[in-house]
Formats: sequence, structure tokens, C-alpha cells
Amino acid sequence: MINTLVARSFVACVLLRVCFAMLPVVTGGSLLLTCGPALAALTLGEFDAARHDRSTSPDFIGSDFDFSGVGNLVLGGNTNRWATLISPSYFVTAFHGIPQLNQSYQFFESNDFGGTTHTRTVISGARIGTTDLWLGKFEAPLPSSVAHYSIATGDPIGQDVFIVGRGTSGIRQRVGLNRVDLLLADYSATLNGIDTTTNIIGSTFDPLTGFGADEAIVEAEDSGGPTFFRHGDELLLGGTHAFRGSLMSPGGEMSPFTGDSWVGSYAAEIAGMMEGETPTFVNLSSVPEPAGLAAIALAGLCTAGAVRRFRPDRSVAG
Repeated sequence: MINTLVARSFVACVLLRVCFAMLPVVTGGSLLLTCGPALAALTLGEFDAARHDRSTSPDFIGSDFDFSGVGNLVLGGNTNRWATLISPSYFVTAFHGIPQLNQSYQFFESNDFGGTTHTRTVISGARIGTTDLWLGKFEAPLPSSVAHYSIATGDPIGQDVFIVGRGTSGIRQRVGLNRVDLLLADYSATLNGIDTTTNIIGSTFDPLTGFGADEAIVEAEDSGGPTFFRHGDELLLGGTHAFRGSLMSPGGEMSPFTGDSWVGSYAAEIAGMMEGETPTFVNLSSVPEPAGLAAIALAGLCTAGAVRRFRPDRSVAG
């Protein structure tokens, strides 16, 4: 059974430009969420441009994986809005990012941001229930040279992930590692003035006991960006970034974390909303042990420090 941590009282940080307060959920308990700092780019334990910015560098942490299905709004708008493909035409993003029709997104076929690109315009879309997820459709399918991702289902706790966020220039993307250790069921939050109730997966940020220099946490303008599990040499979509928060343990220890909308918990809703194309789902129980991510982190130990051993779930009974 999946351990769940049900939020009790909180203030969350929206991953846009402003921190918004939310009303407390009156259910009793000891969890407190507080707003984290709003910085400009994905934060790493120790940032290294060659290792963490998506690029053709042989040191890039994601060089063995295909990130071509992760797009950003075309220059001229908010270039830090995100679209992650789940089929050639359909994508998911954060509803609180206020996605709009007729906006255009750009996808890069490779990690060379000076290489071949494809641009598509949003022609339709809808919110998934009362969640912070939005399913959009482009006017034409992306070619087979651009990836679309299967959606992870099952129990996410203890799974290692890639977290994708904003880089430091234009629409460059930055990638780091973490591990899912929180599950917030039916989590109510007001994001960018919008009331949402969403199943949330969380990854606490602790470079000392985690992935060292590669440990990642989201920041301002990462809303809607993806968190990926790995399945062999493929990426599985796990979540879309909703907020950054801090969890206070009963002992008073503060732990910042990335809060993602858990896409796979809405498999039936997503499948029912798509017309003409079918999403694919992969249960995490069938995913091989993620030794590859540990190996990736070990490759950077000149600056990374210790790789995370399995840490206890920071979940409490609801």
C-alpha cells in the first residue's frame, strides 16, 4: 500500500514569480508547509553547467536519455512555460500556469539548442478535474524524431527521478536528480489564485544525504515542467511541477521539497479526454531497479559527495 502524507496546514510557494498564501486545511495533524525562496533557475546541490544544463556536453547528466518531448513557450511570451508530450499531439502542463489556446511551443530534436526545432500551436485543452493538471492538444502531431512519454503508474515512493527545470538563458533546460519520498493524497492548495485539489508526489531536497551535487529542487518559473522516472533507457512521465514547499517534521527539522502533480493517478481521466491518440502507461512495479541513476551520480563524485541510500519515507498516517 502506498504511504500517504495528508497535508494539514500550510503556505506554499507557487513556481511562477510570486509567493501566494493558502488557507489552512482543517483536518488536524502536524505537517507545516512554508514558502521557499523564489529564485531564477532549477537549484542543484552544486551546479555545473556542463553537467546539468541540457546540452551536447558529454558530461550532461541526461545524455543517455531523450528530452526532446519537453517543450517551452516560444520567445515573445513567458518562455518558461512548459509542455511535456504524452502522444504526438497531446501534452500536459500546470493549470495554474494559465495555459492558453493559440500559444506556440518549441521542441528541440536533440540536446543541441542550435539544432533542428519544431513549433506547434495549441488548438484545444482542458483542466483535468479540479487538479493542477491541464491536457492540451497541438494543431498537428510532432514527428517521430520528437519523443512522447509513457506515463508512470503504481507506487512512486522510493523511486529515483530526473527533475527538469529552467536554465539560465532563454529556453535552456536544466536537469538534476532526486527521489520521491512523499505522497500527498487529494492535496488542496491555492496556486496563482486558483483553488486546486491534486494528488502530489514530493521529493525532498537534501544534498548531504541525497545525490550530492546532482540533487535538484524546483524554483520560480518551473511550473508545469516534468519529473521523470526511468524505464531502462526510456523516460516515464511522473509529475508536472506544481509548487515548492518546506516540510517541518515533528522534531522541528525543515526539509524543502518539490511538489509535483502525480500524473499517473489520473490515467483514466487522461485516456478519456484524448481523441484519436492513445496514451501509454507503465506500472512502476515493472520498472527495473534504478541503479543507472546511482551510477550517474557516482560519475560526478568529484564534487557530489555521497549518493543517497534509501531514506525512510517522511510519511505519516492520515
